[in-house]
Amino acid sequence: MKAASVFKSCVGGLLSLALCGCVQSTGLGERAIVKSIYMDFRAGSYEAVLTVMDWKPSADAGSAENQPQVYLGRGKTVGQALQKAEDQQSKKPFYGQNDLLFLGQGILQTDITPCLSYFAQENAVRPNLMVLAVRQNAAQWMEQKEQMGKIVEQSGLMGVKTQGGQEISTSLYEFFRHEGEKASGWMPIAALHDNGLETVTSLAVIGQGKQTAVLQDEQTALALCLAGKSTELTYNSAVGDNILSFIARGVRVVRQAQMENGTPKLCVLVEGEFQEISMDGKTLYGDKAKQAAAQINRFLEESAKKLSQKTFEQGNDVFAFSWWMAQEDAAAVLRAKEEAELYRADAVNYQFLLSAPKA
Repeated sequence: MKAASVFKSCVGGLLSLALCGCVQSTGLGERAIVKSIYMDFRAGSYEAVLTVMDWKPSADAGSAENQPQVYLGRGKTVGQALQKAEDQQSKKPFYGQNDLLFLGQGILQTDITPCLSYFAQENAVRPNLMVLAVRQNAAQWMEQKEQMGKIVEQSGLMGVKTQGGQEISTSLYEFFRHEGEKASGWMPIAALHDNGLETVTSLAVIGQGKQTAVLQDEQTALALCLAGKSTELTYNSAVGDNILSFIARGVRVVRQAQMENGTPKLCVLVEGEFQEISMDGKTLYGDKAKQAAAQINRFLEESAKKLSQKTFEQGNDVFAFSWWMAQEDAAAVLRAKEEAELYRADAVNYQFLLSAPKA
């Protein structure tokens, strides 16, 4: 009995190893290691580009090096397009190391829901798959073959970087907030250059499966803070006739729900401290810095209102404001939704209380 029990344990352990990929029936040299997937939708068809790390023997007989290869496939469904791309090479694909899903402009303008749903239901794909938007079409993406190794290395699980150096990412499951609804949320728009991915300066807002807006400059920084993805605000651009530059770190977002005449409302307080403020290249100190801080707070409040016009007021609650309101009165929030009274311009109020730099 004891021997039989030990045998069963060993068999169970081996099966577990096989299922998790630790024991491979196919050798490493016979596997196509997929490191990123690009998807787009054009002329009624899905387009898939697989970035595969092809293991090649190196000069050292005891080692091997991986070289990026790209393969394109088209089909009426996401699965068909991927299969066509897989068929462009002879090795068995392995998706267990893939962290990245890039979406082209065609699919962003159509509906990303079927694509994201496919990968959400595909057991071979990692659950923490990171989703990024890019401006390249499939042909242009294929031309980036030499950069793919750097792109995969720079993004990966940790995400891409903001101007201030903070790493951000948007995982696959963040787009499915309510069962049965189309994908909604936001994703970084990543540009390419000779060294791989640029820092993220813009975000694509997704509502009802489609891109509804593009956030840039201070709205990108604000969105990251409101979404809990960043604790800094970095800005360097023109405001009126001046070039304004500032860095605020340790940014905290405090949400206070309240009822007003039976209507749910939310006050969003943004607190923190400016590390540096400069105007036209000159760093400000003392009273000038305090005056500038007050002006910037007003500027950010107006920017936040414009951000709400592109998101919350369109019924796209990407920052979960209604969830915070529901903590005060869930029944009132549900009633406001049913009566089309929730996503009003006066439902969310912003207050920025960022203090001036310390002397």
